[in-house]
Amino acid sequence: MKKITIFLFTIFSLLSFSQNNNKVEIYLDENSNEINEEEYKIKLATSVYSEKTDIKNDNILNRLSLNYEIGQFNTEEFQHIKNSIKNQLSQVDFEKNIILIYQDTLKGVNDKNLSLENSFDISDYLKQKKKYDSKQNKCKRFARKNNAEAYHIYSEAINYDYNSKNYQTHQITESLKHKLFKNESYGVIIIKTNGDYFYYKQLNQLQVDKMLNSDWSNYIMDFKSFKTKPVKENPKFVTEMINSADAYTNRFLQREAKKESLFDNFQQQYKNQHVGQRTITVKVEIPHCYSYADY
Repeated sequence: MKKITIFLFTIFSLLSFSQNNNKVEIYLDENSNEINEEEYKIKLATSVYSEKTDIKNDNILNRLSLNYEIGQFNTEEFQHIKNSIKNQLSQVDFEKNIILIYQDTLKGVNDKNLSLENSFDISDYLKQKKKYDSKQNKCKRFARKNNAEAYHIYSEAINYDYNSKNYQTHQITESLKHKLFKNESYGVIIIKTNGDYFYYKQLNQLQVDKMLNSDWSNYIMDFKSFKTKPVKENPKFVTEMINSADAYTNRFLQREAKKESLFDNFQQQYKNQHVGQRTITVKVEIPHCYSYADY
């Protein structure tokens, strides 16, 4: 019986390998346009892109997914987008920077549980939701300080019944979603008062602050040049962001470590003066308002 099982498993494995081996690989850019394998791999080698792979019929679809995009809407586009946002999000002040935090689908607890392969802890899920919710008061102050307003938006809700206290969710049309986020299922976009826009999937809060208060002209030119003729190096502004984020993280951790050192000194003094020892723990958490779209 054991030999039969091994034989069947081997045959099944060979058939599966043969089927996948016979499938045609197709390479698509972020707009789902077909490109050649060389261009695909050059783009994928940078931090601007990641990839999504799907098997469809007799094809393996390899699609580029944007991690960052920066540019400027033309006058007509910007006016159309402003009108659409105002209609779908009610009162929006375009004299301020607009931050849109997007998720394609908001799922209720049971639906989210079914969609995950790994074990799902409902209590942990609710804890994270409440933590994110409570943090929004601090994030709103961060936005006001940077002449910005933030909005949480989505395309579809499936049995979603979480009632947030400190932020509202707004449903947008497929047309507006595609205009702002193309084929991406989540992300954050900053729209400045002059029509400049910056999309990202994840960004250090220091860089969010920096982007809200800087001129993007050189960044946009740099990114446009990169997209016209992609090379294996990152665009300049992406390299700066990565380096800036790393430097900020190191400074933040060093600062917290210094605090911990002061606490250790205090603890030693306390120990010398008292019979019992008091334990002091410092939890290090890097600030990340509007750093990602997971709410």
